[in-house]
Formats: sequence, structure tokens, C-alpha cells
Amino acid sequence: MLLDFLFDQSNEVNSGEALTIIACLLDLQEDYKYLVKRAFLKFILSSPGEQERFQLVEEPPEFPLVTIKGPVPWKCNVQLAKNRLHEVLMNTHPVLQAISMLWDQLYNDFVVFDTSKCYKDEIPPHFDVLTEIIHNCCMVARDILVNDWLPRVADLVDAMRHFWEDLVPRNSSYGGRAAILFNCIHSLMSRQIMGLIDRSLKYLLKTISVYKNGNAIQEYNMHDPKLQRRPFMTLNVSVVGKYHETLDDLRDRNNSILYKIDENDPNILTMNSTFVTATMNQNSAFVMKNNGKMFVDPFLENLPNLFVSYFVKILKVGYKIPRLEYYLTNEIEQLGYLMYIDENHVDMVQLYEQVKEIVVANQTGPKTYLYPIYKYYFPLLSNKLKEMTENLFVRAEIPELPTFISLMEKLNGIVEECFYLTDFVKFNLFMLDCRRVNRVLISLVREIQGLVTDYFKALNQKENRRICDEFEEMSIVAGERPTETEEVVELQNYITICREEKVYNLTGDIQKAAERVLFLLHYAVLN
Repeated sequence: MLLDFLFDQSNEVNSGEALTIIACLLDLQEDYKYLVKRAFLKFILSSPGEQERFQLVEEPPEFPLVTIKGPVPWKCNVQLAKNRLHEVLMNTHPVLQAISMLWDQLYNDFVVFDTSKCYKDEIPPHFDVLTEIIHNCCMVARDILVNDWLPRVADLVDAMRHFWEDLVPRNSSYGGRAAILFNCIHSLMSRQIMGLIDRSLKYLLKTISVYKNGNAIQEYNMHDPKLQRRPFMTLNVSVVGKYHETLDDLRDRNNSILYKIDENDPNILTMNSTFVTATMNQNSAFVMKNNGKMFVDPFLENLPNLFVSYFVKILKVGYKIPRLEYYLTNEIEQLGYLMYIDENHVDMVQLYEQVKEIVVANQTGPKTYLYPIYKYYFPLLSNKLKEMTENLFVRAEIPELPTFISLMEKLNGIVEECFYLTDFVKFNLFMLDCRRVNRVLISLVREIQGLVTDYFKALNQKENRRICDEFEEMSIVAGERPTETEEVVELQNYITICREEKVYNLTGDIQKAAERVLFLLHYAVLN
């Protein structure tokens, strides 16, 4: 009946409306069938037994439909927020969006100090090299910010002049909306700088945080789980008052220099290094008081402050970077700096404490290795063994050669043991460079051996000269031609004494000299 009514020409019903009504009726019929089936299934599944039998679960209730009716009460707040973003903060302004895009494309992944430099080689950099690397990285970062990023932003703002020149008032000393725009640019650039510094600090802290378990162990074991990580820094182990030759296999420090200061560099880049030089009196007093003692350079007690200084160096990269207005105009009235994070900020103080805790947790490990391994060499390092050897030569009766042979064999045994000592020892955050101590031990042993061999060299030269003089004397006397009977008798008696006594004694002296020569050939270091 409805179809006849809709498609009857006499009723003058629009064909499009008729088709729409028919489609709605078909949709309504399908929805009715779907809802009937759904209601029937829902009724069946309301029973837990039926759910278990069909292995189906009851569908969750539908989310209630809420119709939003206008006007809404929060429309004014939304509009005020939009106006503030557009008029006050200006984060929708094309210039600020372009500056933000420039940073995201070129500098968003930039960090001041890339810690991967510490893991390029099997041996991490020594503390002085690492300090210099961090200082140079900070110089490079400041150079990039002042001489690359700041000019790019200035060129960008100048190229987009048509977006903001209408904001400059024509007949007023007040900056107008242009001043608001440049304040927003100042805030955006300061936020980008502080984000860079914060990212760099967190990156370095994340690198150091993997060593937070420390290296406190009861007894050194190279397979201990705490000692399996690659160290971050190498510490030098030396002996006070004992000098050693330069280690040829150390990398040249000049290779670590990434940035060389030029006289023509802007003075804004000045970042003075914080190396403190001890006076001659301080060094002399320290050597006299601690001569022969082992020490770690830098001192273990100074390591927490040393690591904190690295974070302070990175933090100061963002200090005293000029505002864009000063860079564009070079007028002293416009001199100002981007905002930065103060080194005494409460968050930075907490960061310093966290870094110190990590470093302190890694201070005890070196002592558990150095004392048990090197305590047997303390008499050698303190020159007691050398003094005992020197006392052998000031006795009334100097020991025989076999005593010195036994001494030299024991000294050679010490040298062989020194060659088995490990040069580099891993201790979680730090690696100990013990090469200087090992070489000092060998040089001290060689010095004692040289003292013994020098004595026998001098003794042999003296005895050989005496033997030669006596043979020469016998040769001269035996070659004389006496004329008197008394002289002939004296010559015969002298020859008899030489044949029976002197030659026999000299033969024994020559045999001892030969033993000393063999001793020197075996133990002396020939030049």
C-alpha cells in the first residue's frame, strides 16, 4: 500500500524522497531483525550454564549515549586560552614555528658530550685526557650555539620580516607587539638551550648510572659480576718519589683535542680550564712525607668532586649566550643573555649528590686489589731492600760470591714476578693503570742489581790491576843480570819464593777473578 502511494503519479511524491523512505524502512527492518537476534542471544547467555555450553561470554553493556547541547559552559575559557596562545605566547606565530622547526631538524639530537668516545678503545681514556675531552666538547658546543645556531636564527627572523614588521609601532618608543614577539622568541630559545643542557646532563648521568652497584668486593676476582662492565675512566697508579720512563704506548694527548682556541674567537666563548698547579714546596713536602707509598692519580677522595665538575662544565655551556636582539643590533642597550639553569639550583644539587653516591660506591674496589697484590713489594718500594744490600758492603767481612749469586737469583725472581703483574685492572666505573708501578718495581730491582754488579766491576778492575802489577814486577826482577854473588843468591831466592808462593797465590786470585767475570757476564747489564 505504501509503495503504491509513493509511486502513484497522482500523489505527486518526489521520486528521490520516495527512495529515501523505502531505504529507511529497509534499514529499520534490518535493525529490528538484528536487535531481536541480539536480545534473544543476550537472554540465553544470561545463564552461566548456557555460557559454558556455548563457550561464549556475555557482551559488555553499551556505553551510554550523551547528547551535547549548546551553549557549553566552557566555551569562554577555551576561547580565552586560544587568545592567550595566539596573542600573548604567540606559539602559533610563523616565526616561532620556524625557529622551533629549525631546532627540531638540526639540533634536537645534539648532546654536549657524547659518552661513546669513552668506549671507542679497549682502554678507556685516562682522567686527564677525559677531562680535556669534556672541556673541548663544551667549547665545541658553545661554538655551535653562538656561531652556528644563533646566526641561523637571526637570518631566519630577518628573512621572515614581513611576518612581524607590521607589529613594530611607528610613532612610539614602546616596543608594542614586536617586543612581545621577541620576548616569546627569547623564551623559546632559552627553553631550547635548557632542553639541550638537560638532555646532555641526563645522558651523562644515564651512562654513569649503570655503575651504581659499585665495586665493593671482599676479595679481588676478575670474574666477579660487579667487574664485568667496561670502565668509564682510567686511573693512574704510581709510587711517590719514584720516577719512571714515559710510556710510549699512551695515546698522544693532542689527538684528543677537538677544539683549539683561536685569538680571533669571540670572547663570549671563554671557558677557562680548572686545573690547579701545586707549588714546589707542596710537592717536596708531599714526597718527603710519603716517599715510597703507592697512590692513585687522581686521589680517590677527589673523584666525586671531579665527576661533579664534569656536570658543571656541561651546565655552563648555556651560560651568557646573548639574546637575539643584541645579536641583531649589536647595541649595548640590548645586551642580555638567554635564560639558563643555575648550578646551585635544588635539582642540580640533588643531581650532584646522586653522582657522588655512584662514584663513592666505586671507591673501595681499587684498595682490595692494590694492597694484597703489592704488599710483598713494600720493602722494595720503601728502599729497605736497597739499604739492606748496601749494608752488605760496609761490613768488616764482605760475604763471599755465592751469597751474592743467591741474592741476584732472588732479584731475578722478583723481576719475573713483575712481568706477570697485570697492567690494567677493571673495577666497574674505573680501570687501574698499574704499568708505572710495575715498571718502577723492575727499575728498583735493576738498580739493586746494578749496585752489586758495579761493586764487583770495581773490585775486579782493582784485583786485575794488582795481579798484572805483580806479574810485571816478577818479570822485571827475573830479567835482571846480577854480577855479584850476593845479588845472584838474592835473585835465586826471589825466584824460588815467586815459584812456590806468589805464583800459587796469583793463580788463586786469577781463578776468583774468573768467577767474578762469569758472575758479571751472567748478571750485569752491559751498556
